[in-house]
Formats: sequence, structure tokens, C-alpha cells
Amino acid sequence: MLTFRLPFFYLLLLLAATTTTTIAQAYNATEHFFLDCGSSSSNTINGRTWDGDENSKFVPSNFITTSFSSKPNSEDPPVPETPYSSARIFSASSFTYTFPVSEGPKFLRLHFYPATYAGRNQDQSYFSVSSNGYSLLTNFSAFLASSFLEKIRKDAGFSALPNFVKEFIIYVKDTQSVNVTFTPSPNSYAFINGIEIVSMPQNLYFNSKDPKSVGMTNGPVVTNHMALENIYRLKMGGRSIPANEDTTGMYRSWEKDDSYIYGAAIGLTPVYQKPIPYTTETPNYTAPEEVYQNQRSMGKLSDSYNLTWILPVDSGPVVIPVLPKEQVSLAGWGKYCHRKGTMSEIIDPKLTSVIAPECLKQFGEVAVSCLKEHGVERPSMEEVVWGLEFALNLQEDAETTVGEPMSENQEPRFLMEGETMTTTTDDDVFSGSSGIRYGTSSISSSNDGFKSETVFSEILKPAGR
Repeated sequence: MLTFRLPFFYLLLLLAATTTTTIAQAYNATEHFFLDCGSSSSNTINGRTWDGDENSKFVPSNFITTSFSSKPNSEDPPVPETPYSSARIFSASSFTYTFPVSEGPKFLRLHFYPATYAGRNQDQSYFSVSSNGYSLLTNFSAFLASSFLEKIRKDAGFSALPNFVKEFIIYVKDTQSVNVTFTPSPNSYAFINGIEIVSMPQNLYFNSKDPKSVGMTNGPVVTNHMALENIYRLKMGGRSIPANEDTTGMYRSWEKDDSYIYGAAIGLTPVYQKPIPYTTETPNYTAPEEVYQNQRSMGKLSDSYNLTWILPVDSGPVVIPVLPKEQVSLAGWGKYCHRKGTMSEIIDPKLTSVIAPECLKQFGEVAVSCLKEHGVERPSMEEVVWGLEFALNLQEDAETTVGEPMSENQEPRFLMEGETMTTTTDDDVFSGSSGIRYGTSSISSSNDGFKSETVFSEILKPAGR
């Protein structure tokens, strides 16, 4: 059984169709903006020419009084010089970059190098970023985000770099411009090192029923009223693919997946040696051939173990302005439903009749615990894995136990000795279920149908079943 543990995250595995030999048309991005913020010169790196934003046509006319440029007090040697050797700092009010573009979908990439600029305190850098009516980052700290990402990369066996990129996908409507606004939080400052905008095909993500996720007959349709953030773009098996090898000019990069696999079982990585027959349903701009030629497979042992990827994500707002107030932020809506005991409202309707209430409740507790405002309050990845495994076992036990399933508002059956479940606010969501971290549980005498040995027999074997 192929199992994914992906909290609030879509992992789209695009399959090349082989039932037709129709050749799809190539795509080359027609719009490129590479802005080196805080710089007054132009530099070319990996095929991209970055222009400084000093006196550029993309900054507001009052940019001299509302911002200033600065260089980091010190630079880490591995950090690329462009666009990370300078930054634009905003501290007084909002600052908006404006880029003239055609109507259609665009990649928006924000480049950050958290460093000390002009002697300012790193603890005072909190800001929000919006674009064309979408809130992309709220009360964001690039320093905290960098620490989080560095830890992830170290845990995954990659070299840790302090610079990083936030990639978003937005749809530009009749305004025919991309506006990127930075707003410092009170008594704080904002900064940005580089801004990148690249066009993409009309139906790559928006309003497209193809390509579909594996095992789905209907792919998720993203409308023109939504904005997306890319968290991971993984390639199964083989090497990573850098952005400059994306021949479409969209400068996408694919990271290899092996360091994110959980457990001892990593499967097989056969390579398809023949050319990929791209089709009109799966055009050649969906991904380079190498992405499709590599794979990770369980082979003939697919019934013997799990193949699981653990992809840590930092909490952040996914905002859809046209929805009701409590549903505008996906993270906020999730916490709202958990607090009100209405988690069934936020899940796929197809799951409502099949998921056990106790399993759904556990999923909600894990998810909400990952949304705590401060990183130190969030569970570790090991704790998240245990929580998800616990939810899975609750579902399996519910499917095999005779009796009425408990309601969402009922006390959960599995608690640590001496602990009680008092989850009434967002900050209490792990108070009762945290006991699963240690692999033991106490069972109320009224719930003899559930056996702790069954629930935890597989959790204690991280290599999989």
C-alpha cells in the first residue's frame, strides 16, 4: 500500500499518457522579470539577467523617502551573490512594486537572505506581503522561516543555506499588472532581496482538468480566483534538477525525494530509458523528460510495507478572499472547525461517510498543533508522524470494531495515564493526544473493543508494515 503523509499539501505526480503519439506544442515563457532589490547594477547568473531596482520603473516615485538599500553586514560564502548581496528595506509604511504584464497565470518568487542590514535587530523584522488582492505572507519573519528551512534541510541530509525562495502562483486578470506590496508590522521592518516574475501556460494549474493526480479521475481544478504557494516540487528517484535546466524558461527546480522518505524501506528506483511520448493531455511543459523517466516503486512487495514521504511544512495563510469570513484563510478555517467540533465541514465530502469520527478528530488535533504561531510550540516531525499513524490505527480499529462510533464531541478512547483531554482552544489541541509520543496508552474500561497492543504495534515499527 502506497501511503502519503502530507499535512495540508498536494503532491501532484504527473503521469505521461502513452495511448497516443500526438506531439504537444512546446512552451517558452514570454515574460520574465528578475529584480535585484537594493542594487543599482545588472548581473547575469544561470541564464537570468537581474536588474537593480534603484530608479527602476517598477518602484514607486517616492521610493527614496519610503525605503533604502542596504548590504548585509556579513555574507555566508555559499550564498549566491545575486540577488542576495543587497536588499531593500521598508520600515515606515507599505511599499509596492508594480510590474506590467499580460493577463494570465504567473509565477511570483520572492528571494530572501535573512542577515543583519544597517545594524537593525533581526527580532524586529516582521511584515506582510500581498499581491493583486491576495495575502501571501502575514506577520512573516524571514529569520524564523530560514531557521525552520535550515533544520529541514539538515534533517534531510542536504547542505543548509540561509537564503531561500518563496514561490507563489497567481492569476493576473484585467489589471494587467502584478503588484507586490510589503507592509511592515508595527515597530518592525520589512526587506526583500529579489523578486522574480515568470509567465506560464494558461492551463498548467488554472482551470485545467489535466494532468490529474495519481488515482484520481477528476483533477483538482484551480480557478482564476485562487492563489497557490509551492512548498515542494519533488522528483521521485534520481538526481535533483536545477532551475536553469527547465528548458521551458519557467525556471522551475525539482528536488530529489530520497532524503524525505520515512523508515527503512525506500523502494526501487528503475529508470525508463526511452523518450517520453508527450501528448496534448500531458504536454512537454509539465515537466522535463527526466522527471518522468525516474520513478520510485515498491515492485512486487507493495502489499508488504508502506512507502512514506515526510514533508514538513511551516504554517502560513492560504487565503481566498471571495469566501465567507471564517473560510478566507484555510489555516484559520481549520482551527475554527476544530474548535467548534465541525471538522467534517472542511474535508472532502466523499470522506464524510467513511472516515471514523475519532480518526478525523485526531487528524484535526495534529493539523491544528502544526499551526501554532510560535515554532517552539509546534510538534516535532516525529510527533507528527506518530499522531498520523495513531489516526490511521483509529480508523482501522473503527472499521473492525462492532459498536457505535463515537461522535466528534466525545472523549477520545486513547489517553495517557493520568491525562485528560481538555481541548477547548487552539492552544490545547495536543494536551491529550501528546501521550502517543511515548508509545503507550491507557484504555477506559468502557472501550474494551479497542486494544492498545493493536494500535501501537505498527507505530513502534517505523520501517513500515
